This record gives sequence, C-alpha cells and structure tokens, in this order.
Amino acid sequence: MPLPESPKFVAEGDTLTINGERWLVYIGRGHAPEHLCLYRSTDRLLLSGDQVLPTISSNLMVRPTEPDANPVTAFVDSLTVIRDALPEDTWCCPPTGCLFGACIRGLMRWWITMLSNWIRCRPPAVINRIVRMMCCR
Repeated sequence: MPLPESPKFVAEGDTLTINGERWLVYIGRGHAPEHLCLYRSTDRLLLSGDQVLPTISSNLMVRPTEPDANPVTAFVDSLTVIRDALPEDTWCCPPTGCLFGACIRGLMRWWITMLSNWIRCRPPAVINRIVRMMCCR
C-alpha cells in the first residue's frame, strides 16, 4: 500500500473507519503530547495504548522541549474525559497483556483521585524543583 501524499490529522471526537469498523477518536495526554485512543461502540472496546494500563501508570514526564508542562494534570484531565464518555462495561485493550473489563472505570477513577490528590498537596514550586532534580542529573 503506498503512503499518502500528506498525512491526515485526526482530533478528539473524529471517527475513523478501519476495515469497515467505525472507531471514535479520544486523545490522551501526559504520557505523550497527543496519544491516540480508539473506541469501537459495537463491542465497547477501547484500544488504549499506554494511556490506560491495568496495573501501572503510564510514564509521565516533562520533556526538554516543554519545561513548564504539567503532564500529571494533562494525564488526569484526559483520563477524566475518556472515563466519563465510555460506558461502564467498556473493555480495554492495552498494548501488552490481556483485555480488562468492568474495572476500567474503577481503575481510571482510582488513578484520577490519586494523582489529583498528589497535585493538590504540592505547590507548583515544589513540583518544578522535583522535576528539575530528576531531569538535570
């Protein structure tokens, strides 16, 4: 299959048709500047990539090109959008391991609560100092 002459950009809320199946686009943030997640409503399946993982958090980091970024808040905010939009019985397909199901909303709720509490408990100056210490060694 030849490459397209120019890329087709997608945005949150767009629909892609792949092999005759319609997938709704969600954009995750925090792990990557824009992380594509795809949801198929016919069988309530989310292809989450590293945005939603069953046992660990995604790697959230401040990149050298965006030193003032707040990946934790971006991650929590995008998880909240995905969680609130999907049905309770959504199945999640991460890049490795097995599908996981009914617990997706509970898992996302747990991450959102934990990370939101962490953000509230630390003034931005402390977070920036920790990030600089971790990045500048």
